[in-house]
Amino acid sequence: MNRRRRRPNYFGWAIFALVVLFGYYFNQVYLPASPLLAGPTTTPTHSPEAYATEGEQLFQQGKLALAIDAYKAAINASPQDPTLYVALARTQVWAAKYQEAQANAENALLLNPNNAMAHAVRAWALNFQPDKNGPALEAIGEALDNLALVCGRHHTEVHQETWEIRMLDAIPWVIPPRWIDPTRPLLRNAAHHPPAPKGTR
Repeated sequence: MNRRRRRPNYFGWAIFALVVLFGYYFNQVYLPASPLLAGPTTTPTHSPEAYATEGEQLFQQGKLALAIDAYKAAINASPQDPTLYVALARTQVWAAKYQEAQANAENALLLNPNNAMAHAVRAWALNFQPDKNGPALEAIGEALDNLALVCGRHHTEVHQETWEIRMLDAIPWVIPPRWIDPTRPLLRNAAHHPPAPKGTR
């Protein structure tokens, strides 16, 4: 058997060498000079909950100015969350910024008119302002009308602003945090109470 010997494919070897050189250039020259894909962005990179947690920790440490900044960042990240406005207003009362606290408590009431904490903090801020005793008493009355009894464990979670309570026709409904249900529906214990009226969920 006399087979003819194949000649080397010089064109194929040249293409292979070019691909290897291009890969080396891309890996050693182009990639180090290109900007990172996960670099700084203009959008918030912290969750509103992270800002709120930071604000609460700073508040507990007595660093009120820094806590106010953290709560403002949380509001910028999630402007539709009334609990953030209440936390900011509470901190502003402690920092003696009573008019700003009143404005933020009223912002929380615009988002949720039945928020007892917002009514209470608004009353607290009004009480420190001259000639605002009458509106402060009205706000306290609204806060008392929107109160609900909860057990010790859930009382802590409500005050830590993990869960939110809303009053509908003098009946308390709870709203879970976003990490439990991102849609945050109104919930009620159906084992002891009738299901929700249509249109409230």
